[in-house]
Amino acid sequence: MSTRGVNIHIETPECDKMLKVQTQSQAIGRFLEWLQDERNLTLAEYGKTRHDSDELFPVRLGINQLLAEYFNIDLNKVEQEKAAILDGVRAAHSAKG
Repeated sequence: MSTRGVNIHIETPECDKMLKVQTQSQAIGRFLEWLQDERNLTLAEYGKTRHDSDELFPVRLGINQLLAEYFNIDLNKVEQEKAAILDGVRAAHSAKG
């Protein structure tokens, strides 16, 4: 990354994974939103314990969390990488004065 003559290099493997699957992820996300908004469908899963295994419970994860899980992306690491990018840009600007 270059910011007005100052080069900074920050490794962003999780952000890179997100970019790699962005088109596919957006299509799946739009479909899930359509199911919720237009068809009024809710994702559900069977209970996790032996006593409630016959019951369905709404999935409590949002679409972004589901997509991250599906594509094996750690959203906490993504946020850390974004913060590192921002810190790098700030440092480059302050060093340039």
